[in-house]
Order: sequence, then structure tokens, then C-alpha cells
Amino acid sequence: MLRSTFLLIVFGFSLLLAASGRADTRTTELLSATEARRFGLELAWTTRVEVDAARGRVTHIQQFISSRNNHTYYEVQYGEGERRRVFGEQDLDRFGEVVGQEGARRLAEQFIRQLEARGLEAEIEEQQVPEITLYVTTDRAMVHAINAETGRTVWATVVGNPDFPTERVGVGEDYVAVLNGSSLYLLQRDTGRLIWTRRTYCVPAAGPAITPYQVVVPTYSGRVELYDLEETETLPDMHQSNGRAVIQPVVTPLSVAWPTDRGLLYVASVSRARIRFRLEARDAIVSQPAFFHPNRLFVGSVDGYLYCLHETSGDQHWRFSAGEAVVTTPVPTGDSLFFLTDQMNLYHLGQQTGELRWIAPYVSKFLAASKDRLYCLGMTDRLEILDRETGSRIATTQSNRLSLFYANPLTDRIIVGMDTGMLQAYREVDQRWPLVHVGEVTEEPAKKRPAIKQEALPEREPERPQPGRPDPFDTPVPADPFGAPDDPAADPFGPIDDADDPFGGGAAPFGGQDDPFGG
Repeated sequence: MLRSTFLLIVFGFSLLLAASGRADTRTTELLSATEARRFGLELAWTTRVEVDAARGRVTHIQQFISSRNNHTYYEVQYGEGERRRVFGEQDLDRFGEVVGQEGARRLAEQFIRQLEARGLEAEIEEQQVPEITLYVTTDRAMVHAINAETGRTVWATVVGNPDFPTERVGVGEDYVAVLNGSSLYLLQRDTGRLIWTRRTYCVPAAGPAITPYQVVVPTYSGRVELYDLEETETLPDMHQSNGRAVIQPVVTPLSVAWPTDRGLLYVASVSRARIRFRLEARDAIVSQPAFFHPNRLFVGSVDGYLYCLHETSGDQHWRFSAGEAVVTTPVPTGDSLFFLTDQMNLYHLGQQTGELRWIAPYVSKFLAASKDRLYCLGMTDRLEILDRETGSRIATTQSNRLSLFYANPLTDRIIVGMDTGMLQAYREVDQRWPLVHVGEVTEEPAKKRPAIKQEALPEREPERPQPGRPDPFDTPVPADPFGAPDDPAADPFGPIDDADDPFGGGAAPFGGQDDPFGG
């Protein structure tokens, strides 16, 4: 009996060691630095998300580029320009405090003095980079804000009940919206501090979105609920759409767009509670639309078409027929547009005209785009590098340990990792600063909601009479029937005779000598 018990204990202990060994292997063996260098890539940063090791997993990643805030970096080049060191305003000092812009500059200048003392020449370069943040959500209601250029965690917090599903977050310039179950949470974007909590009226179907005035929540009933950012006591506004709104809405500077499962794309104004227009496809729309500044919306449908629309008017610039269901969000970059079909074909179109440039087969996911390359996943979930001009394959990595791949439509950073919490970002060796694909950003709308919700009609110039047509306003004015007649003979009532006037002269019953009340 004791022998069998001892053998069971030894067997269980060996299984535990083997499992821990496999876990360590999965945690450390991502894309190796040697293999990355072979393909012209380098590791930008590595970070770990707080995940329950027993049952927690990373579920969503959302990237946000601020149009208002920039980060300042000071890059020191030394050793004949072959070595570099970067000091950023978001770096931490020895006490864990953010150094700020002046502190980063002082550190860079101090480093230069140290290099000069060693007889090395150095140069300093100042670089302004937009504030880019990753918002990572786990299935245990954890939300992390991570600096997308350094990998440093800005803040992390638990939102709601860990047993309830947490959707992909919605991000705006000032706030982050999180749906946990049927509860909506609004957080301060820079600190993660909770602002307010509200219960939704209908069952949420996808992650929320944030406009400068409201939080937009799609629901299974087809209603899109609009919660005011500042006023929490009033009932939410509603947009009623045909079909279930099961895709997270997309917010542009002027509009908010969401599709339904009945093949309809609705586009509404961000500042006024009205729908601008809707697009009716021939089949369901199963992915988010994409926006490219200043005014283009791109949306694909299961009917095999990809549509290019004007953001505010709804005019269709062009329509491309792929002959295969378009199941992913299109990716506009520069003058190009990339999208995937359910047959794992990657299409490259000209963004202005919609002309086909090339098709690359056997691509399962788009990851990122640089100036000359595309980074995708192949059929076996291995990282593949494609030439941007021709679509031909340049290389395929041998690493298959990765389990988390973020489709990055906004920058050229390749963000991969594992759903157990480790994240890594790679960049091309010569691309020190991020290449942003969002296009030219228009001026941000005012933060205060207009008092009038109805849009003012455009002023119209007065119509001028065309030659050969009578002017309806150039007719003679008719004579006033109550005015003095020009010709007394033309008066329809005739001249007044004093003898016939019952109130005048001697004939008046109350006037003259016959007046019984007179003298």
C-alpha cells in the first residue's frame, strides 16, 4: 500500500514538472531575436499582462492613436552613428515617477556628457511621436493600458465582475468605455479612474464606441443606445436599426457607423441624434467598416462586394466585386487598400479608384504594413512577409509558438504574443519611429454638444428669373379696395349724398332740429 502511494506521488510530481517545463517553453519561445534579425526585424519591447495563470486569457486588444497628444523622445546617437539610446518623457525615474519632457532632455544631455568624457562624439535628436496606446482586455475583467512604443504599463484595473464577459473597449480622447455583462463603465483614459457606471436597457451585442459626446452601445434588438458622457440621470438616446447590431461601431470625426446582420450599414452624425444614410448590401456584413481621412468609408460584405462611400453624403465612390465573401475589416494605408476573403485571398486595391493591383493566396490574417512590406499569417499560422508592390512572398518564419496576433491597421508595428499574457512588438530595423496609417487628421469637433440637435439648412441664393419666363414677383400690385379711389366715378359704392346719410344732415334721426334729445 505504501509502495503504490509512493509511486503515485512520484508520478504526479513528474507530471507537474513536465507541465511547468512546457509552460516555461511556451512563455519564453516566441519569435527569437536571431530569427527576427534574419528578416530585418528587431524586438521593440516585451511586456506581460496580468492574467490569472489558472484560467485567465487575453481576449481583446484595441489600439488608439491620439490626435491631440504627442510624446517627445530624445535619441542620442554615438559610436559613428551605429549605436543609439532613446530617452522619452514617459520613462520612469528611480522612484517610479514619470520624468516628463524636461527630465528626459536632462537625462539625454547627462548621457552625452558621459560619452564626451570617454572621448566619444554624440548627437541628440528630438522626435515628436503621437501618443499610441494599447488597451488589452482579459476574460477576468482586467483592462490594461500599455504604451505602444515602450511596452510600459500605464495603468491596469479590474472593471466589473470577473465572471461576466468583457467586450473590446471603446476609446476616445478623454475616456475609455468598457462593457462587462450588461453594465457600462466609463474610465478616465490617462489614469483608468472610474467616472460612472450605468446599466444598459437592451442586451449588449458588441463592444462600445465613444464619440466626443456619447458612448455608443450596439444591442441584439437592433437598437443602438447613446449614453451622454457627462449627464448620467437622463435616459439614453436611441438609434433604431433593422437587424441585430453585433459589430462594434466605428467612430470618425463626423460620424458613427455600424453594420447589422441583415446587410445594412448605418451612418449617423456624432453630434446630432439622426441617421445620415444607410447602405443596403445584398448579404450580411460581418466585419467593422474602415475609415480613412478625410472622408472615406470602406465596408465589405458576404455578397462579395467591397464598397467605398463618402462619410457624410453616402455617395458611392466605387464598388469592387471580389467574387468571394469579404469577412475582415479593410485596411487602408496611403493610396492602397487591403482586404481578405473567406477563401484566404489577400486583395490589394487602389484606394482612389478601386482598381485591382494583385491577389496573394493562402493568407489567413493581416498583421501590419510598412513602406515596402506586408506582414501576415499563412495557412499554418506562421508569420509571412510579402512584398507590398507585387504581393510575392519574401520569407516565412519558423516559429509556431505564438497564439495571439493583433491585426494592426494603424501603424507598422507587429504585435504578437500569447493569450497567457506575454506580448511582444517588432519593428523593422531602420524604422525607429512608428509609421502611422490613419491619414491626415481633420480638426477635432467641439467638445460641447450643440444646443440645437437639428442641422441648419444651407442658405440658398434667391432664384433669379430666367430669360423667357415671367417673374412671379414682378406683377402689378392690385388696387387697395379700402383705399381712396383714384376716380370717384369708379367707386363701387358711389358718391355719398348727405340726404341719404342716416347719420348726417337733417335726415339723421338723432341730429339737427328733429333730435328728441337735442335743444
